[in-house]
Amino acid sequence: MPDATAEPLASVVLVVQDRYQAIARTIAHLAEQTVAGRMELVVVTPAGFGDLPPDGERDRIGRVTKVELGGASLGSAQAEGVRAASGPVVVLGEDHAWPEPGYVEALAQRCKPPYAAVGPVMTNANPWSLVSWSNLLLAYGKWTDPAEGGPIDSLPGTNTAYDRSLLMALGDELDGLMEREGGLLKRLQKDGHQLYLEPKARTAHQNVSGPTSGAALRFHAGRLYADRRMKSEKWGVGKRAIYFLAAPLIPGVRAVRILGELKGKKMPMTPRVIGGVGLGVTLDGLGQMVGYGTGAGKALARLEDFEFNRYRYLSKRDRAEAGL
Repeated sequence: MPDATAEPLASVVLVVQDRYQAIARTIAHLAEQTVAGRMELVVVTPAGFGDLPPDGERDRIGRVTKVELGGASLGSAQAEGVRAASGPVVVLGEDHAWPEPGYVEALAQRCKPPYAAVGPVMTNANPWSLVSWSNLLLAYGKWTDPAEGGPIDSLPGTNTAYDRSLLMALGDELDGLMEREGGLLKRLQKDGHQLYLEPKARTAHQNVSGPTSGAALRFHAGRLYADRRMKSEKWGVGKRAIYFLAAPLIPGVRAVRILGELKGKKMPMTPRVIGGVGLGVTLDGLGQMVGYGTGAGKALARLEDFEFNRYRYLSKRDRAEAGL
């Protein structure tokens, strides 16, 4: 039996909105981790959510901590999970990312000075559709399988491990930094810390695969990115206008960078997939143009719906594969 009184090697934070089934598969994978008995699972839930996980999985996990929090955004909920964690390393998990057994151990072993954050290699959990591949490549391209380990200039914000002491030192700033895409990682780098990509840590990511949903995801992601960038960098009207007018150039610039990052990757780089990436960066660029012009609008709410209710935005085949 795991010793629930011992300090965990690492704490994994999961946020759930309204149903245990949304995180059940992720928890099942966490219960199979090589260090499950030395791991803490921190689940941030709405009030009155009930007990979790099932006894069979709870018995394999060293410690389970539940944080009840009502009405918080994803970033604020994750920040509360970090504060409630007791491990020296915190991993920000997702309900639609399913880690391989050595994932937590590999991240925890590497996440120590000079590395403030350590990220995994991403694989495709639903590789049957063009939309799924396009969304994976647009969101995680440079970190997809195979990837060479070592110091790196950027990581995905979620599915990554962080030195908890450095996050706690940020105090009340933590919530805001976790709300901004890449804001937390950039702050850690600004403070002199390094990032690392650990290929021994691997997780399969389930991607939005419904065609209409995929298009909406890319548009709102671009719109929110533009709004958060303007606010974090305190842009004036003049700079906003310049970026608004230059937005049509964004797809070309992003496409060249992404395709360069994908050389040698294990994925079907067919004309259709390349075309899907091109369409995705075009929609992202359109979203950024709207964001620079009018702000985020309801982009954050739409994106959090995609995060918390991924099952609604899968293709028919993906829903069938998942038993939905």
